[in-house]
Amino acid sequence: MLYALAGVLGAALVYCIIKIYLLKKSARELRIGFAEKLRDDTNTRIDISSADKDMRRLADDLNKQLSTLRNEYLHYHHGNTELKTAITNISHDLRTPLTVIYGYLEMMKNTDDPQKQREYLDIIKERAELMKQLTEELFKNSVLISDEEEMPCEEVYVNKVLEECIAGFYPQLSKKGIAPNIVITDEKILRNANKGALSRVFTNLLSNALKYSDGDLDITLEDSGEMHFKNTAKK
Repeated sequence: MLYALAGVLGAALVYCIIKIYLLKKSARELRIGFAEKLRDDTNTRIDISSADKDMRRLADDLNKQLSTLRNEYLHYHHGNTELKTAITNISHDLRTPLTVIYGYLEMMKNTDDPQKQREYLDIIKERAELMKQLTEELFKNSVLISDEEEMPCEEVYVNKVLEECIAGFYPQLSKKGIAPNIVITDEKILRNANKGALSRVFTNLLSNALKYSDGDLDITLEDSGEMHFKNTAKK
């Protein structure tokens, strides 16, 4: 009876040793396989020799995560390549209207004919508008692929930045028949912000109003620093 019990315990011990050995072997296979897939960027799956259901389930989960990681990488890489190509093309396209503008400016210097000067100015204005559109598109693409670095901040006089942006757009707004209703508090609004980024926000809001407003535009900066841009637009 004692020998039989010892035999059973011995068999159980051998089984446990073999089981542990196989589990450790599977763990090594998973570790090596995972590292290889990440390094080689291959579409093959991690495979293990163990028949243990928990280890095989772990291998399946790792393969699913690898597949997701590959898809995200391909999506990012493809999108990033497209953005860089677009920026390169836009940068190249900017040269053409700039060259034309420079050429017609030289021609204006060499003529006293008012009619020709008006014609040259119309062409220059047309090319300048094209450059503006290309520059805006270039900026949007640049923001999308730029590193997410923390922008430097400083104490910004919000009232002044807003007034400067409105003044810059006023001729274009007037030309389109938009007379903005502007209410800016006399209270000095100071905020810790990036001045350039704040200016771009105001510029984008004014640019949208210029494009889509039906003729009205309300701009308000309250004593609290709260700000409102409001206009109506056709649906």
